[in-house]
Amino acid sequence: MLNFTLRIRLRLRVSSKNINHNLSKNNKLMLKVILNHVLLLLTLINIIVAAPGIPKGQWKQFLYTDGLSSNYIFDVEKDEHQRIWVGTQNGITLIDGANTIKFGSAHGLPASDIVKIVSFNGKIYAATSNQGIYSFNGDNFEKEKFIKGVDIHVMDKVGNELFVSTNLENVRFDGSNVSFMGKGFPNTKIRDVYIHADGRVWYIAEDQIIKESGKGFISEKIRLKNNRSKIQTFSVDGDDQYFGTSQGLWVKKNGNEPRLVKNMNVLCLSRSTKGDMLVGSKKGLYYLKNGKLNGYGPHGDDHEALSSTPIQDIEVLSQNEIWFSTFGMGLYLQDPGTFETLDSKDGMDVGGMTFDMVMDKQKIFIATRNGLFVYQDEKVKAHYTKKDGLPSNTILDLDLDSKGVLWLATANGLSRFSGSIFKNYSRNDGLPSKLVTSVHVDKNDDSKIWTGSDGSGLTRFDEKGFFTFAMQDGLPSNSIPDITQLDDGTLVIACYGAGLTKFDGKTFKLFKEGLDDNRVRKLAVGIDGQIWAGTESAGIGVLKGDDFEMLRDSDGLAHNEILSLFYDGKRMWAGTFGGGVSCFFDGTWFTMRESDGLNSNTIGSIVNIDDNKLVLGGNNGISILSLVDETFKLSIDNILTPNAELLPSDLTEDPILGIVKERFFITVNPMLYNPVGTNTKYRYRIIKEDGLEGVEWSVLQLSPQISYMPQGVGSYGLEIQAVDNRVSFSDVITIPFKISRVWYLNPKTAVPFWGSILLLIGFSSVTYVNYRKKSKEAQELRDAEIERQQAEMEEAREFQQAMLPSEMPSTDDYEMVGFQQTATEVGGDFFDFMQKEDGRWIGICGDATGHGLTSGNVVSITKTAMSSLVEEEPVSTLDALNTTLLKMNIGLNRMCLNIANIGKDSIRFSSAGMPPAYYYSAEKGELEEILVGALPLGSFAGAIHMEQEIPFKNKGDILVMMSDGLPEAENNKDEMVGYERTMEKIESLVSKSAEEIKDGLVEMCDDWLVGDAELKDDMTFVIIKRK
Repeated sequence: MLNFTLRIRLRLRVSSKNINHNLSKNNKLMLKVILNHVLLLLTLINIIVAAPGIPKGQWKQFLYTDGLSSNYIFDVEKDEHQRIWVGTQNGITLIDGANTIKFGSAHGLPASDIVKIVSFNGKIYAATSNQGIYSFNGDNFEKEKFIKGVDIHVMDKVGNELFVSTNLENVRFDGSNVSFMGKGFPNTKIRDVYIHADGRVWYIAEDQIIKESGKGFISEKIRLKNNRSKIQTFSVDGDDQYFGTSQGLWVKKNGNEPRLVKNMNVLCLSRSTKGDMLVGSKKGLYYLKNGKLNGYGPHGDDHEALSSTPIQDIEVLSQNEIWFSTFGMGLYLQDPGTFETLDSKDGMDVGGMTFDMVMDKQKIFIATRNGLFVYQDEKVKAHYTKKDGLPSNTILDLDLDSKGVLWLATANGLSRFSGSIFKNYSRNDGLPSKLVTSVHVDKNDDSKIWTGSDGSGLTRFDEKGFFTFAMQDGLPSNSIPDITQLDDGTLVIACYGAGLTKFDGKTFKLFKEGLDDNRVRKLAVGIDGQIWAGTESAGIGVLKGDDFEMLRDSDGLAHNEILSLFYDGKRMWAGTFGGGVSCFFDGTWFTMRESDGLNSNTIGSIVNIDDNKLVLGGNNGISILSLVDETFKLSIDNILTPNAELLPSDLTEDPILGIVKERFFITVNPMLYNPVGTNTKYRYRIIKEDGLEGVEWSVLQLSPQISYMPQGVGSYGLEIQAVDNRVSFSDVITIPFKISRVWYLNPKTAVPFWGSILLLIGFSSVTYVNYRKKSKEAQELRDAEIERQQAEMEEAREFQQAMLPSEMPSTDDYEMVGFQQTATEVGGDFFDFMQKEDGRWIGICGDATGHGLTSGNVVSITKTAMSSLVEEEPVSTLDALNTTLLKMNIGLNRMCLNIANIGKDSIRFSSAGMPPAYYYSAEKGELEEILVGALPLGSFAGAIHMEQEIPFKNKGDILVMMSDGLPEAENNKDEMVGYERTMEKIESLVSKSAEEIKDGLVEMCDDWLVGDAELKDDMTFVIIKRK
């Protein structure tokens, strides 16, 4: 940028000189003013544009429209529960994982700025600008009385105490008692407290700094050249002291007089985890690196005003989490550490692709289409091209020998690089082809170099020269894109078009059974010594024995076209063409893409710097990925039981009591803050009393609501864990359950009950004669009752059918199909489609508990109420229906209901007591369960209902709602179809029409009930598919 500014300055001067003779005095003066403004603008650009080495990272802005109490923010605090507390001009906002809660005057807070929030001794303290200090009691805020004065200048945690500076005093508070600061502490307003990593503490006043000395304090006056400067914030870097003042940023080095770094109004100073200074000013954010101040912040038009907005506070919580409080532009979250990128602007123009990387001590060699790069100390250290001796700028593969010599496979032969000189080998030296596609240094004898070619076979290079193996020697293919080696010395060779080959030095053995694509591109020896083979279009084949097991995108892989494979000792990494990078770890696939901070979705090379730091090479440069080797917190939002809703405050160490096959819904909340949006999935497992052995995690699900239906009697632990796509796991939370049988099957209650029955039978035996006398009359009564029940059942069946729509809706945008098959005993299933005034449709799928006319009455009430609620939102509709059914006094009957409110590009989905719905995203090619848990309608007043918005804008998007008739249909062996089989069947039908999906599900049920098995509960579907 300096060179660019200098060139412009020189050109402007030359231009002004050339035209000087043709201008009047006034015009000359005007031109001079213009040139000065241009030079000033260029100087500002030089300051504001991030210099090389300034971390870019990912950013997210939170505004009032996102749930903040105000866009004018003073402070941010993260408590021990990983919750974010935000102090604003209009109260406090709590960001609790996925939830946002506002606190204001209704919660006890005064009409005053919240200038500081501190989590101290498990309690939240909020300092106001002129109304004292308030603390949070779990529901509301209460005013604290331990201080004198109402204007709070500073509140900070110092050791095991809370330090407070007010307009009347400076005190320490240990949670119970207040003490004064002690001997030598001046009676002055404290503006800041700086706590060094080594425990040293500085108290900052407007013109002095105060430090502990023995049992007292000593003060040092700070004399700045500008007498109007008032110190507002302070930081230390080694022996250098930095003062942020109202009249500039000053530095005091080695006890010398303070020197002005830049004339600006500095409001806060903080340090990154790498030790660099972050500067918040009245006009934007800056980054001090190597003594130079550079503009810093997110890119984009929406954030341009940040350069003129006050930065009130900077909270550096980790290498991946920094919060910035602004006065007018809300709250910013930055992740500077997960991904750092280098591209052409940083001196790394890879020419469109990186093909391989290897690490030698602290250096990383990078093979690209634009020569060889050396990356070291977080920057490009060197760049070699043909002019430096390379035979070609296109380098396809690299390997290092034990002496640190680098071997390069290029588009124009083989090259050897000793660190200063390239020694090149061509066809004249014995290579079979100038295009060398792979190179491998023999692990057992690094005087042997193996190379692959595109069509000319496998070549060995040693002291005897070059020797080539081809198909006539038993090699299955002459195209060799990659070579690796097992610990026993066996070569593993990717034979493009044929499969994978092992070579023991004498014979070639081909492996291709189970491999869906024989065009193997990349190889890696991974977990337990297994060979992983990346293919051109079918994903990855893992060689187990003599056969391959395939891993595809349907298993969680980002894309089926594999460009790179790398095993870091505990995780397998796969770079793909256009799908980003995937990592296989702990039985789970994680995927990261450009949307997560990766600089390219095409990853051609991978190498690790250490256990948790990798370099990913793509077609735009490299990305440095830093993984967090710590778990994040997972909390419970609520648990819906068949009888009540349990909140975290209701939970104890005692187990939750339940009955076999009752359904419980547990909603969890990951305390994870990611600027690019969390891509979190969830898994669970059931732990029996005898421990963990043999227990596997469930398949990952997107919904944070876990559905648990106990299948047996006993004490269980339900373990739940969240998994973030940045290869990060949450803590495992365990919920204890104690499951028993229904009362009439439980021995404790059943023995007295059945004993009474036996006594009753004995008594009945005495009256047997009388019974025989009246048997004829009783038989006639039974026949009449059966006839009456059959008539009622038929009436119920006709009533149930009358509730269903006579025809399916027809629209230009959607296929909508409903279906119902009644069981042997008529239940309470129903479906419907209702049209709103704006022409849009609502799909409804319901299941009333009970049988016959009783359940029919509940359906009738629901449908009648729905017709008057058609314009309402889904949650409001469920709330109103719940109230209506409770008022109708329906006894033990309940109504389970799904509502799908179809919008322009999405479906607003809500549910009460129904099984999961299934949503297929045509864009992602994925089918997922949708669980929006709540108790059935009519259970109890005040039940909480929720809503989930489902994207529904792409052709082929599908939503399937259903009752439990199909998943719980039992065959002759008392085996249920189950929800997994149901989901698999839907997944196999996603390419079909809505009508064909319905037919496929009905056919599945018929096949399951083959023989004399009967459908015991109504089976109902509602299928919506985007045209």
